[in-house]
Amino acid sequence: LDDALVLGGELMALLVAKRCTTVFVTFLDELSTFDSSVVSMVSEVVPQRPLERTFKVVRRPADGLAFALALAEHHGLTYRQLRERLAR
Repeated sequence: LDDALVLGGELMALLVAKRCTTVFVTFLDELSTFDSSVVSMVSEVVPQRPLERTFKVVRRPADGLAFALALAEHHGLTYRQLRERLAR
């Protein structure tokens, strides 16, 4: 995480300094508030079914909900699922 924040921050600094219009996709919420010129956009999901995407992107602050656990569980990659699989 620390490396990703440093590298992402350096890239963001270059983009902001050059006043580039860019789409920068990341799961690092900290980068969404990097500079006042950065516009945070969030992709929405169906709240009751976080694996179901709405394909709607809205302008709002990042909320920290990447739904990583729901995705990992769906693909059998949670810690518990991996431990059970490896114990066989």
